[in-house]
Amino acid sequence: MMLFWSYVKCKYLDVQQARTVSMTVNGNFHCPQTCNGGNCNSSTGACFYCFSGTYNDYCAEACPDNCKDSVCERKFGNCFDCNPGWYGDRCYQGCSQNCSGMSCERTTGNCFGK
Repeated sequence: MMLFWSYVKCKYLDVQQARTVSMTVNGNFHCPQTCNGGNCNSSTGACFYCFSGTYNDYCAEACPDNCKDSVCERKFGNCFDCNPGWYGDRCYQGCSQNCSGMSCERTTGNCFGK
């Protein structure tokens, strides 16, 4: 279940509840507070842009811990680059200890220079 904080209700809400709250504050449409720039789809409440470090339609999920600079792709949370020592789409796999400096290629995990 995806959760995010709502300052409107001061409690955690699941995405369906958040969509309802975000569209009906004071009887007017409001985007979820998790949307960077406050812009979203007026039909679904899905954010157009997320704050750095978050992803999904409502920017309610944190990017994986090993994404470099906590930056990930908005829709699915795949990392653009990994912190040293990690590889894979979401940087959950550790580079081989045989890699110099524990650095490896992000998509394959192959050591650099080999």
